[in-house]
Amino acid sequence: MPMLHDIHPVERRRILSLLISGVAIGVSAMTTSFPVYAARSKIEQTPNTFRFDLMLDEDKIGDHQVTISRVRSSDIWRHETTVRASVSLGIFGDITFDHHSIEDWKSGRLQELTSNTDDDGEKFSVTGRADGEEFVTDGPDGRFRAPGDLMTTNDVWTERFCQQKEVIDAATGGVIGIVADPANNRTAREALNQGLRPYDVVSAKITGQLLYTDAGIWTGGTLQKNGQEIEYDQRR
Repeated sequence: MPMLHDIHPVERRRILSLLISGVAIGVSAMTTSFPVYAARSKIEQTPNTFRFDLMLDEDKIGDHQVTISRVRSSDIWRHETTVRASVSLGIFGDITFDHHSIEDWKSGRLQELTSNTDDDGEKFSVTGRADGEEFVTDGPDGRFRAPGDLMTTNDVWTERFCQQKEVIDAATGGVIGIVADPANNRTAREALNQGLRPYDVVSAKITGQLLYTDAGIWTGGTLQKNGQEIEYDQRR
């Protein structure tokens, strides 16, 4: 399998653009409902920040951060996701990706969503809001109505993400499907020996492996696209 530095710069730019744009889903890709908010694990109701370095060919190309906090003294919990990545191609310039999203959750259901994405100069935004039993998004591809109990592509930080069949695309709007199954390769067995739970994730956008702690919290993994791999290295 050719490594990234062996590929022609024009083809490399295309591959990296696909890779970096996929980073927004955490591994920015579920229709089953998930438990009400009161039944979610305690850590999902506690302010937390998760930070990851994005590594490609052993070089850091960016970072991914998720912050969970309570909105004042209300029963609204805010999930804020920021992804930034940049890959230098020398005289061919840089490929950049910048994604920022805010989700407001109440009683286990998404209430509001706003996101802004700059995919190597192509900019688009998404807004969304709960509407009865549905969630409505407006994005670059128009307006979409989704079941109101879906998670989003940015909710990969919790293991419940891997129990879904569809999720709302936080970067472009609409709904996309995924398949997530417990992993069973050498890397997965090593993770199990460390007390982690690994999942293989397949979607129309990207594939990879996600690792979760016993508390069901994301702790790392890898993404693959066109034979290349981005590793998530959690900061301690």
